[in-house]
Amino acid sequence: MQSPKDVHQNIFMDPKLNHLLLRAGFGTQPKAISRLGWKSPADALPSLFRTDDFSITLPKGTGSDRSKVDKSKIREQTVAMNLEWLIGMAESKSPLQEKMCFFWHDHFGVKAKLPVLAAIHNNTLRKYALGKFGDLLHAVAKDPAMLLFLNNQQNKKSAPNENFARELFELFTLGEGHYTESDIKEAARAFTGWKTDRQGAFRFVRFQHDYGAKTVFGKRKNFTGEQVVDLVLQQPQTAKFIVDKIVDFMVGPQLDQAKRSDLYSSFRRSDLHIGKLLQEIFTSDWFYAQEHRAARIKSPIELLVSVCQAFDLKKDSGIGLLMAQRSLGQVLFAPPSVAGWPSERQWIDSSSLLYRQNLGFAVLLNRALKGIEKANFDAKVKGMDLPKGSKLFSASTRYWQGLSTAACSEILFAKPPSQQVLAQIDRAAGAESTPELMRLALLMALPEYQLC
Repeated sequence: MQSPKDVHQNIFMDPKLNHLLLRAGFGTQPKAISRLGWKSPADALPSLFRTDDFSITLPKGTGSDRSKVDKSKIREQTVAMNLEWLIGMAESKSPLQEKMCFFWHDHFGVKAKLPVLAAIHNNTLRKYALGKFGDLLHAVAKDPAMLLFLNNQQNKKSAPNENFARELFELFTLGEGHYTESDIKEAARAFTGWKTDRQGAFRFVRFQHDYGAKTVFGKRKNFTGEQVVDLVLQQPQTAKFIVDKIVDFMVGPQLDQAKRSDLYSSFRRSDLHIGKLLQEIFTSDWFYAQEHRAARIKSPIELLVSVCQAFDLKKDSGIGLLMAQRSLGQVLFAPPSVAGWPSERQWIDSSSLLYRQNLGFAVLLNRALKGIEKANFDAKVKGMDLPKGSKLFSASTRYWQGLSTAACSEILFAKPPSQQVLAQIDRAAGAESTPELMRLALLMALPEYQLC
């Protein structure tokens, strides 16, 4: 097995590779470096586009019967799902698939009351994460969590409910200003009778469906719900809306309009194929330009997954990982609304930045995570009580031993800090009893660590 020094030299000769791993995944998995042998983005790309069979385990015991809800069981299952996915993202051999599953988890901001429905929804997003957007949209439109969250269970011919049709246009495909109120009302009629049964399966209730003619986007026909989804997929604005959102996530909002326009055209030509769009982005010269590196602020989950990867955190750090999500403002399976979470600068304020800067000290030195008192709701979960004096996180620094501060910074940062800053960290860490741990914690406390 390679030494940490050899690992660093073999993998991080090209800073472009680090940039790719931060964007197409969540950063570097040190324990996997010795077997990968990547030296450039071209080496890594084939592996990044592989998919695996990881899926969230479907919880048992509560079922989908909403009339009989065991709240303590639901909370326990939700916590288990949360940790399973967080650690799954960190350990995945298909990091791009998980990164895009996380992207779609935000794009389709669904919050399910029952864990089994949340798991079904998450596994649907993962299955189609790198395929055609049309396949993903059709699957999500019939997803039980989506149907319940946006009230399509109440959508029937005698009393149409417009919630799903409205969000389909406004948040999922077109954006505001590219449809009319009449389009929403007519489309809602096409989705009447779309429901889910108690087992979480889609069912079509014929006698509740409106079979009359409907006018959507200027076309008149007895449209079904499936045909309305196809109509919206045919709109040029849908390709533009999805490309812009993926580009902002994978590249940054500063990408110029000319390059975006090229992506719109190729995305339409590919029949809205997500994987082909990402392949075009990651093989372009402009993706690796200096202005796109360290140009995004990590969301709390991106930050936590990168920490899990770097220090091999597992479920035995569950209490700490749950509390960190709550303190940082992003909890998996709990988006604040159908519009998803905030982004970029909205993640950072005086409180959240303090939590972020203290995360390394909590993970590596067992110090209190500032703000953790606001997150103790999870500490009472059965079987996960935290004994007094126990560590919040069980971190491993095996792959960091023997590396210089500069070498560590090349792995941790999209753009390493200046030599002057690194020298200051060396001096500060050298005065501590555990200099290697302190050095890593101080690096993680730098504002630059919040960028990817």
